[in-house]
Amino acid sequence: MILSEFILNNQIDELKIGSDIRNFKMRFHNITKEKGNVPSLYGLDYKNEYFEITSFKNTIIGISYDFQYNIDELHDIYFENFKFALGYKTSYNDLVEFLKNVNLDFEVHTSNETDNTEVELKKIKITLVFSHNHKLIKAYIFDRKLHETILKTM
Repeated sequence: MILSEFILNNQIDELKIGSDIRNFKMRFHNITKEKGNVPSLYGLDYKNEYFEITSFKNTIIGISYDFQYNIDELHDIYFENFKFALGYKTSYNDLVEFLKNVNLDFEVHTSNETDNTEVELKKIKITLVFSHNHKLIKAYIFDRKLHETILKTM
């Protein structure tokens, strides 16, 4: 249920893009420290799920979940009256079919450098990344405009 909330609502419990990371009692562990214009990266173990949180000047600007940590796990994603099992072994075609069935607006982007395919859910503002072998490897949201806005205030 935690992953469903993240994918459909862009948040983990009350933690969301734009929040001040200092306001949460969650246990974050620092992966990389902020340096200049480069944000810091934190790990977050929350209710048996592991997320990475990107923060700049204490403001959360990104959240990601890596499906490669547990390749056999499936997460039920609930959208209106529909349920979809999402995990590393989810096929790109099955996801696209589900998105079409529930009328979620999305765009597909393919990277020539990495051979990854990204499915961006437009209204939800989350991106699901499939590897070159069509395995779901990551879900993320990153607010580049918020990062740029914070940079301008420096």
